[in-house]
Amino acid sequence: MNTGAGKETDVLFAPEQTKNWNVSAKEGQTKQVTLSIGQGKETVSSGKIRAVAEEGASLTVFEVFEPAQAAGQLAVRTELYAKKDSRIRLVQVMMRGEGQELLNDVGCICEENGALDLLQVVVGKGDVYDGIWTELQKDHASLQAEIGYLLQNQQKFDVNLECAPLRKSNREHDPGRRNADG
Repeated sequence: MNTGAGKETDVLFAPEQTKNWNVSAKEGQTKQVTLSIGQGKETVSSGKIRAVAEEGASLTVFEVFEPAQAAGQLAVRTELYAKKDSRIRLVQVMMRGEGQELLNDVGCICEENGALDLLQVVVGKGDVYDGIWTELQKDHASLQAEIGYLLQNQQKFDVNLECAPLRKSNREHDPGRRNADG
């Protein structure tokens, strides 16, 4: 699956050094999950979250990035898969402390009528590098993104958001939509 930070960051998410979470909502189910993500006393750590909403399901995933006890780096990759007629709502609250960096790497695939609702809130004092990639693979798949931030002092917030309609028919429904083809 493509992600916002790209394949160059795959080395950060090697299985032997990464904490993993798997969440899913079964067909027709509505489910909510909250994950508290931090690095504890480690100076460098990484995590990977995989979330799947089966056909007709609704899944809300809250990710709270806690401040660490010391300066350091945290890399988190979230892979989302919204199957036919399902919806995933990803809520990310990033509260890194001063001297703490976060690489937030999100990738999502939405099937027919699948949707990703993304809400990100950046508070705290740590630098955040945020990459989001969404593939709208079928007709009527959608992405809605809301990103809010409060930066302090010299804090950095770098965000890259890409949405790729992979089928030509998606582009034909909205002739005003801008994409890589022009």
